[in-house]
Amino acid sequence: MLAYPKDDVPKSCKEQGQRLSRPSTGIYRLTDGNGTLFKAFCDFDSERGSAWTLIQAFAFENNSLFQHKSLFDDDVPINSNSPNWNAYRLSRSRMLRLRNVSTYWRVTCNFTSGVTYRDYLRTTFANFDIMIYSTGGKCQKYDFLDIRGNRCSNCTAWTYYSPDFTPFIESYNSRIKKCQFDGRINGGLKDETNFGYYGVSNPNFTCTSSPGATTEYWFGSY
Repeated sequence: MLAYPKDDVPKSCKEQGQRLSRPSTGIYRLTDGNGTLFKAFCDFDSERGSAWTLIQAFAFENNSLFQHKSLFDDDVPINSNSPNWNAYRLSRSRMLRLRNVSTYWRVTCNFTSGVTYRDYLRTTFANFDIMIYSTGGKCQKYDFLDIRGNRCSNCTAWTYYSPDFTPFIESYNSRIKKCQFDGRINGGLKDETNFGYYGVSNPNFTCTSSPGATTEYWFGSY
C-alpha cells in the first residue's frame, strides 16, 4: 500500500490510478470528506482504462445482512476499513463522496475469479443513480446487462429499489412487465431476483451458485 502525506492522500481509486504509471488492482489508502484515512479495494485491471472502487461486497450466505438495506437511505457500514468479499460496506458518506467523482456503477459476481461479463451489470449514474431516493419498480435502463447468459446493451430491465430493499432486478418478470430484457430462458426461475435481495435465488446465477458465492458493488470511471 502506497504511503502519502496525510494531506495528499487520493480521494478515489481514479485519482490513485492517475498518480501511477502502471496501477495494479489491490488495496490502497484513500481519504474521506473528513480527512480520515481508510483502506479501499481498487480495480484497475478488469476493464481497460477504468478505475473501480469497491463499495459493498457479500457472500450469499450473508445475504440477510444486506437485502433490506438501501444504499441511499441506510448508513450501515460493515468492516468499512477492512475490504473483503464476505461482508463489507462503506459508510454512506464515503459512498456519496465516491459517487461524486464517478460516472458509472456496476455489479459483479465472484470477482476474485475475474470479470467474465456473465452475470454482470454496468450503467451510468445519469441513467440510474442508486444514491438518490427511489421507490417501487420500473423498467430501468442499463448500459450492459447479462444474467445467466441472457445479454443486452442499452436496454431496460425490471428493477426494484426502495428504502426497504437493496436494488435488484427481477429477471424472469422483466419481459412480462414490458421491459426489453428477457431473463426467462437459460434456466430462469419464476420471480427470480438478481444482483441483490435474492428473495428467489437461482443456482444458475453466479452470485447465488453456492453459499460462498459473492456479489460486489462498485463505483467507477473510465
